[in-house]
Amino acid sequence: LFTEVLLDCHVGDHKARHHFLRSASEYYERFVGLMGRDEGLRDADFFMCGEPVLFCRLLSYFGQPVIGYISTPISVYVGKEDRAEWYQQFYEMALDPRHIFATTTPIFNEWVVYATGIDLPVVRPICTYTEA
Repeated sequence: LFTEVLLDCHVGDHKARHHFLRSASEYYERFVGLMGRDEGLRDADFFMCGEPVLFCRLLSYFGQPVIGYISTPISVYVGKEDRAEWYQQFYEMALDPRHIFATTTPIFNEWVVYATGIDLPVVRPICTYTEA
């Protein structure tokens, strides 16, 4: 369900390939078909998601609270032809009082604001185990 794309903006020795879903809705339907009846998932009290943010939508299928900690642009893996619909779906999820979303940095929050108009809280990661 993924396609590899060589972006025109990458030239010379820096030709990076990026992966996008061929169809975000097809991916969602495939997930529901494969996992929708899983009793372990159906019995969960809540779900946590992060990267890619589209997985938060997959988990919302089960009707339980979704806690999303966003550390990438919300459009990662979503092709341009699916982005408007995905942004609307994320908007609706973010406004649902069952769900909680936060971003790791102000720039990721600005991307969410730009795409959806929703201003999420920024909760910076704290890595006390690094002793830095």
